[in-house]
Amino acid sequence: MKWSWSLTARRRDEKKLAERRRRISDRPESLPAVRERTLTLPLPPSNTDLVRNSRQQRTCDQQQSAFFFTLPREIRYLIYREVLAPPGHPELHVASADQRLLSRRCVNENPDIPGLEHGCWGRCYKRDGTTARSGYPKGYKPEDRSPYPIRLGLLRSCRQVYSESIDLLYSQNILSFRQTRTIVDLQRTIVPQRLHSIRSIHLYFLLQLYWFGTRIDAADSIYPLDIPFFWESAWKIIAEMKSLQCVRVEFTDGRLDDEYPHRDAVVHLLKPMATVKFPKYIVQFDWSVAVDELVRLLGNEVPFEIQVKEKPVQPFYFW
Repeated sequence: MKWSWSLTARRRDEKKLAERRRRISDRPESLPAVRERTLTLPLPPSNTDLVRNSRQQRTCDQQQSAFFFTLPREIRYLIYREVLAPPGHPELHVASADQRLLSRRCVNENPDIPGLEHGCWGRCYKRDGTTARSGYPKGYKPEDRSPYPIRLGLLRSCRQVYSESIDLLYSQNILSFRQTRTIVDLQRTIVPQRLHSIRSIHLYFLLQLYWFGTRIDAADSIYPLDIPFFWESAWKIIAEMKSLQCVRVEFTDGRLDDEYPHRDAVVHLLKPMATVKFPKYIVQFDWSVAVDELVRLLGNEVPFEIQVKEKPVQPFYFW
């Protein structure tokens, strides 16, 4: 009996340790409480705590620049938009990888192509829920191979350009996520006003999950590992996005057989999603679900439209 209790306690401790490792592995560095230099205008007064302990900052008026003193603000806006948020390719994939956040402009012309079919990131994940780098089989490709690279050099050119254009990066793109932990990482690495300027997000989740009575659990042999640990936190962050107008969520089980995710597991995931409202809010399944039954289990009223659109499924690769 004593041996059995000791084994149970050891397994519990091992599970807690594994959970901690999954939460902190490849985590990008958090935004510092006080930055060494201010990125946006206007600069804070020199007597504030923000700059008191750092060197005095200044911004040149750039009177010699024809870009600022010849082109009106409206024309500069169009240039910024074409570089940072081209209307023809608004979807911007964002993922946690290699202790930072990476992004890739979606190359698909058709916005209705399901997230699993996007080849922008490759088809390989690490088991901690982050995206595998290009050195691994079927991992994401370097950005310079993309026909639509994200030219962030514009934002680094000067403080005035940054101040005039940075909001476009968040407000005019559709931010696409395939990992719940990426949403948590994003909130930790950008200032609140950038988070609040996001207007449209596209979420795509592969649900190869096991349901254990009252909870979703995960082990080394089960994908994905990030959802059990980051799901509720991610939706709390999404609820805080003050400018969010459009949310599209796609679920796939990623299998070719008939073993779909357990109904109670799906309801468990939908519950935090049902606590927020957005002008356009769509939840899509690529397998047959009993929509009326889901709505009943969620309280007979949901803030999102449920769609069922079965799609061909291709396998993912893990390492």
